[in-house]
Amino acid sequence: MDPRKARDPRLSRVDPRLQRLQNEASSTPSLAPPPEQTPPTDLSSAEISSQSLQVTAGLDKSPTTTVMDGEPRTYKLRPLFCVVCASNQVINLLNSLLLPHSAQNRSMEGHNVLAKAGLRVVSSGTGTAVRLPGPSIDKPNIYAFGTPYTTIYEELSSKDHRLYTANGLLQMLDRNRHIKTAPERWQESKTAVDVVITCEERCFDIVCDDLLGRGGEFNRPVHIINVEIKDNHEEALIAGKAILDLATAIDAAQDLDEEIGSILETQQQKHPHSLLHVVGFY
Repeated sequence: MDPRKARDPRLSRVDPRLQRLQNEASSTPSLAPPPEQTPPTDLSSAEISSQSLQVTAGLDKSPTTTVMDGEPRTYKLRPLFCVVCASNQVINLLNSLLLPHSAQNRSMEGHNVLAKAGLRVVSSGTGTAVRLPGPSIDKPNIYAFGTPYTTIYEELSSKDHRLYTANGLLQMLDRNRHIKTAPERWQESKTAVDVVITCEERCFDIVCDDLLGRGGEFNRPVHIINVEIKDNHEEALIAGKAILDLATAIDAAQDLDEEIGSILETQQQKHPHSLLHVVGFY
């Protein structure tokens, strides 16, 4: 607009001839029917892009609606779990009915149990290395994170096949290599998960400290829950059901941030393990 018209109210008025033509046009009936209004469930591409960004930034708080084959479809984004223990190794704790030899860590068994239940899950360890039982208590087998399970299996089998078959280590390694390639370290993981389940308070503290050290620049929330599990055979019978119940309840939640309090309260009433919970950020 001409700056003079913006300042002079006389010049900013509409030309009467143009106004008359506009009134005549508006009074003439339209031959074409008005365009149909887009249903509120039919998302525009901009809205879909916006939702994609929201999913990338964090767990969606409500069901997502999209359009497939001309019909609106509603679905809930399922959370990604990460089971964390000291060395992300093969030791049984959550399913000792299948593997009757309890030892010093639990994350891979937790990974296995949740995966069999159809949940989205990864696993990792917080230690400096993977430590496995050796020929004596003061001679463990130590491997770097990232060493393939197949490599560990073949090396231990060649060292003492009879010993490591008798204590169940080779069977567990064989199972693990069919779940994933190698043990992973939490501090080096680039995967952003929605829920972290730790099996001891020491690992819980390490995960919390690590997330604080990352700075939280993406502002992406993650629920960190510790289920304190003693490392013995009797506890193993109870712990697997406890973690599976917890993960199943979280997976079924419509709004995890709103429902997490009641989920943990119900979990505490049903199972004896002490719980810790905090919300961290990526």
